[in-house]
Amino acid sequence: MGLQEIIYICHDIVAPPTCFGQICPDNTSNCKEQKESSPDRSKIQVKISCLDDYESSLKDYYFEEPSRLDPYTSYRNTRYESVNEGIFHNPNTNLLYH
Repeated sequence: MGLQEIIYICHDIVAPPTCFGQICPDNTSNCKEQKESSPDRSKIQVKISCLDDYESSLKDYYFEEPSRLDPYTSYRNTRYESVNEGIFHNPNTNLLYH
């Protein structure tokens, strides 16, 4: 395999779809992020969903982050974004950047 063939193969690589920075299945068409205070309000529970054309979840990611809110404050938020929104793919290195 020559250098020209290797370069050609690298240019044919397509970055996987991402939702809020998480890698999703190929048939992902939309993204959903839900954030909610934990029962003791010390953390924010985050759920990121990779959605199909029918808004069904294909893959979910769960994690927590520390809450910076007043301990008496409950928080809940849902937002949507397009696949790969805010993501830059460099085909020369096959790396994704925010």
